[in-house]
Amino acid sequence: MVEELRREPERVREMVQKVSADIGQDIDRQYGVSCLTTKPDSGLMWSHYAAKHKGICVEFGTNNEVVCAALKVQYCDEYPYLDLSDDGLEQSLMPLISKSSEWAYEDEYRLIAQERNAAFGDETLMMDEHMLKLPLRSIKSVIVGCSMPDVERKEVNAIITELGGAVDIKQASRQSGFGIGIAL
Repeated sequence: MVEELRREPERVREMVQKVSADIGQDIDRQYGVSCLTTKPDSGLMWSHYAAKHKGICVEFGTNNEVVCAALKVQYCDEYPYLDLSDDGLEQSLMPLISKSSEWAYEDEYRLIAQERNAAFGDETLMMDEHMLKLPLRSIKSVIVGCSMPDVERKEVNAIITELGGAVDIKQASRQSGFGIGIAL
């Protein structure tokens, strides 16, 4: 079979693409990934991930076992080698916590959870029906983008009030240059 595959490099390429697609689908079924940052005042982060300053940023407390389980993203000039014969947890999670060094400014952490009904072991966080349950009072504040329309701002306030008002609402504002200020 090896000789046959050497003569048909296109077939090898197709097989690798098929396996890669299957692995990607398996990862999507098996894992949930939540991306977090330590930089709520980054103008680039607001532009990329919060609808160009029209969205929100959720601030989580780190005094609970779920948020503290976040793994630091590894920024690399080249993506790490994935050894499919190594079934260790660190090796299997490497594709989920690796990112190009161009994104290092994000200072990203990721919460990785397995779907409970299909989990391989119990070494990661578990989720049910693709929902990760957070402990009570995990959310400290919601930061409202500086360009959020008033209608949506009122909706955010109403949701927090409905939840008992135990979450602070902060306001992002543009500072001189490209900085973002955040105030209660």
